[in-house]
Amino acid sequence: MLRRTLYLSGFLLTLMLLTSCPRPDLASDQAFVLFRQNRIGSWQWVKTVTPTRTLTPQLTGHTQTLRTSRFDADTLTFYQDQQVNCRLNPDQSTNLTNVIDLRSKTMLTSYLDSTQLHRYYIKFFFEATQKATTMQTSAPLVYLNPDYDTVRIYYRKQ
Repeated sequence: MLRRTLYLSGFLLTLMLLTSCPRPDLASDQAFVLFRQNRIGSWQWVKTVTPTRTLTPQLTGHTQTLRTSRFDADTLTFYQDQQVNCRLNPDQSTNLTNVIDLRSKTMLTSYLDSTQLHRYYIKFFFEATQKATTMQTSAPLVYLNPDYDTVRIYYRKQ
């Protein structure tokens, strides 16, 4: 009887520990789904911050918009002054399609331009909220080198 009680207690304790611990994969998947949903729509460029200066639409005389569609949330279309400037498609040929770091709340994504010849990496800094109204990205990086990741682009949901 004591043996059975100990076995049952140990089993229940193990079950409670396994179900109470957060699973990184599940948290990462949930963050990706939430961020992907938040990214859908039209985002108006607010400013770009570099190590030496800050650019705004008022300083440059240009407007910029980033759009993603409900039907294809992974393709980014960039507009400058309401004209398509660039379209980036997700790069399915690498393992860096969507790498999420929950500690820094970032998602690194690999893209190919419309010619499929040039690869770019963009890091998204996301809010883990249901309705994000601001978004921050890195500039498109040609090389995955932290030294190049110094530019931040800020957007506001339209």
